[in-house]
Amino acid sequence: INAFIVPSLFTYELLSKVKQFKNSKIFHIPTFSNKKSKKNSLKPLNYNVKTGLKLCFVGRVAHDKGVDILIDAVKILLDKNINVSLDIYGAYNSNYAEIQMQNVQSLELKSIIFKGYVESKSIVEIYNKYHFSVIPSRCYDNMPNSLIESCSNGIPVIASKIGSLDKLIEDDFNGYKFESDNSASLASVIKSLFYLNQNKYNNLSNNALNWVNKHCDINSHYDKLITVFNKVIYEKNN
Repeated sequence: INAFIVPSLFTYELLSKVKQFKNSKIFHIPTFSNKKSKKNSLKPLNYNVKTGLKLCFVGRVAHDKGVDILIDAVKILLDKNINVSLDIYGAYNSNYAEIQMQNVQSLELKSIIFKGYVESKSIVEIYNKYHFSVIPSRCYDNMPNSLIESCSNGIPVIASKIGSLDKLIEDDFNGYKFESDNSASLASVIKSLFYLNQNKYNNLSNNALNWVNKHCDINSHYDKLITVFNKVIYEKNN
């Protein structure tokens, strides 16, 4: 293999420390976003949390994605009469997903709704209904598309402080982080969001958009990719 291309700085640093990749050429090129938005195209939700904080999860409903951690965190808040709702988007045809659905139903957590799988072309329309998206992964995510999609819509992200997520999300800038595999920590972060005002939320929204436009620009991605290809071809022929 002449070159490895990785989308996250975390993965780049991780592989660079592994002896099997000691002499390998590794290039960091972030995943690109197809969507190019502008500040004035954003229409952030009215951040009146008296009417409730709206959260979403978009992705695989699986153990490594930590959906149960998110459900537990929301339950902690609901038990304290904190007005928060959660919609979960993703196929629920696995045993894990069925267990989570049964758990939500048995606990009568009516503020948590499983929405099922959504076509990629419809994902853009999803995020704008929510104040924050949540990525509660237990695993070392590389560079989740859900994070890019959320930021592309100006929706800040709450993410586990683990792997690439720890580098992609900056507290109080484009979202917030919580201790991985810790529902109490996540609940505490969500609770703190009730102290934000509209101006602060608008700043988070704009920062999320600016971040994705800067780091996930499709033209920049293409230029970097072609540069790597040309470099590999040149070295192989000389």
